[in-house]
Amino acid sequence: IEPPEKPANVSWNAVYTLAKRHTVDTMAYEAVRRLVKTAEAESAKEDASHEPAAAKSAAEAASLEPTENSAPELPSSQLLTAWSHRKDANVAKNLVQVSERDKLVRLLTDDGIDVLPLKGSVLIDMYPNPSWRQMADLDMLIRADQNQNVRTHMERLGYTTKIFDSGKDDCYDLPPFLHVEMHRKLVPSGSPIPGLSDYYVDPWRRAVSDTDHLYHFSWDDYYLFLLAHFYRHFQVGGSGIRNVMDIHVFLQNHKQDLHEEYLAAELEKLHMTDFRADMEARAERWFGVAAERQNTPGPQQDTCEQTPVNRHREDIDYLLFSSGAYGLVSYSMDFALNRQAKEHRNKLTTGLSYLQKIVFPNYDYMMLSYPWMTGAPRACLPLLWVYRIVHRGWTSRTKIPHVFLALKRFRRGEGQNQ
Repeated sequence: IEPPEKPANVSWNAVYTLAKRHTVDTMAYEAVRRLVKTAEAESAKEDASHEPAAAKSAAEAASLEPTENSAPELPSSQLLTAWSHRKDANVAKNLVQVSERDKLVRLLTDDGIDVLPLKGSVLIDMYPNPSWRQMADLDMLIRADQNQNVRTHMERLGYTTKIFDSGKDDCYDLPPFLHVEMHRKLVPSGSPIPGLSDYYVDPWRRAVSDTDHLYHFSWDDYYLFLLAHFYRHFQVGGSGIRNVMDIHVFLQNHKQDLHEEYLAAELEKLHMTDFRADMEARAERWFGVAAERQNTPGPQQDTCEQTPVNRHREDIDYLLFSSGAYGLVSYSMDFALNRQAKEHRNKLTTGLSYLQKIVFPNYDYMMLSYPWMTGAPRACLPLLWVYRIVHRGWTSRTKIPHVFLALKRFRRGEGQNQ
């Protein structure tokens, strides 16, 4: 698809900022570079076609004068340079991540540890250019009873253990940018999305063996988890345009490998039938044949009649574009408040309950959030709350205003999930 020209009322700095927020700035740079090269080629062609003014009539000369809007607006050289440097850094990071993925898979499987690569670690190989699929981390599924062996290998490689035996993932960091998540579960226990935790309580029953100790999901089950992961983030805190792009790229590569009857039955169990249909339609509208025909891969130039269905579609577009790659704190809080509202009679008790859970969470939540507290007597919970209030009051101080803004939105009925 040839990239369309930027809308006149949007600055190139805004495009760059948005692309970074959605972690698609490497791919966006390639489109911008093509626009610049096309504009330069057209300019050179126009210059070459000019004959000496003396050989032309006044009318001919006038016909060669550029009109005010004949040339597209291009990014400044400073922005292009900064964008190019960031692109180069992203490409280098991707190359290291892919190399590290392959190294970890070999190392762990050779030691008898079962590994199943997940999410971007698999998708990156489906993109026309792997560097276009930027990754924050490497994701792999491991068996819970093998995580100590995994930790030993990771620390021998120089990784620092950030989270271990807490929540659903063990997390490891290796400077300057490698972050690896070893998933013991695919979905946290007690997920607020109905049915999701139970459906993925034992993901290994869906795993298919490649070689000794290396596993994969069938393309049906891979796609189900791709959608489920997107759905969970979309519902809880918002999610960005890269997930829609992942759907498009996956279907371009593996639509013929899917079994619709199985998918329909499983999506019905997960209450995701409508979500799948909506996001597949959006992927086609933004990135597929429809986008190529209309040369409008985004929602900005949508000229459809303003029916209730189209207004809903534009609301979802806005949510996706405003969320960035990893959602927004405000959306997450709106979701939590509306979930709380189902358990209370009025907005006052809902708000008070929400504040209580934030400031004074239960014992199990404290153990998950602060693994070093594991084993502390329940009688010490008030002391642990004091620690949390002081610690989070400082480290998360910028989020405190968002709490009260969320309560205000909830009281007025303005939250994203209402």
